[in-house]
Amino acid sequence: MPCGRGLLAIVSVVVLCGCGGTHDPATTRTTTPPPRHAAVTIGAWDFVEEDVLSELYAQALRAKGFPVTIKRRISTSEVIDHVIRSGAIDLYPEYVGIILSNIARDKRTPASPQQTYARAAAFERGRGLRLLAQTPFEDKDAIAVRRGYAKAHGLRSVADLEQLGDAVTIGAPPEFQVRETGLLGLRRVYGIDRARFRSFPVPQQYAALDRGVVQAIDVSTTDAQLRPDRYVVLRDPRNVFGFEHVAPVVRNAALQRAGPELARTLNAVSRLLTTSEVREMNVAVVERHARPAAVARAFLRAHGLI
Repeated sequence: MPCGRGLLAIVSVVVLCGCGGTHDPATTRTTTPPPRHAAVTIGAWDFVEEDVLSELYAQALRAKGFPVTIKRRISTSEVIDHVIRSGAIDLYPEYVGIILSNIARDKRTPASPQQTYARAAAFERGRGLRLLAQTPFEDKDAIAVRRGYAKAHGLRSVADLEQLGDAVTIGAPPEFQVRETGLLGLRRVYGIDRARFRSFPVPQQYAALDRGVVQAIDVSTTDAQLRPDRYVVLRDPRNVFGFEHVAPVVRNAALQRAGPELARTLNAVSRLLTTSEVREMNVAVVERHARPAAVARAFLRAHGLI
């Protein structure tokens, strides 16, 4: 993990200094340092990791002289895809497998992260968008259960849920019910037809699982709340949840307007984002109440990008 200990120490200082709050204002703007490049608008859909990622990309661009606006809380991937194609934003960080399964509606199971990226990039090129370099880290959907529940029912794999029939209720955000990387895929691939479903906004599904309201939940594998001493993540041997590395989706018009420095800067950030460091930044925001902007700044300084 490059600079991992240094990042943890910096994040700890940020928290102790009273950065407070888990969310920044809905829209932030800056023109410091004086702009040397075209203005850029970044979108982010609505959860902590996207707040962190958008700040990482925005602050790195600002350090290069790009005036940057962040538009936050743009619902789900399906919504933000419409927003970028409308021209209201120039780029946003996206999970590559989500592009393939939920925007392109490609039901072919990819064999690798590289194949996932190649298909997603080809799809976006056909729509006037470009997929920049993907990150080393991935954050994908998974099914988690309480550790005691897994032991009592012999649960190791997602496939084991089928034997529980309607005795298991899965808690997840509403879009999970209509996604291939969700209930549709679980039914089609694993035959989990009888499981019940309850909708919860992220991250309220964790509390529902802890209270016994549901027996299984949809999680993201870099969730700060996903403690291994409390929860078991079920294996996905048939790869319903795919490969979910992150890559910025950028409008071709924005790349032409901003010049090559835009892609170079975004790619420089992406190549540093390991799973352990992204999860540590999520933990800092959720559990230590640091601001996403402060956590992102600490990471970029630790790696010499600002």
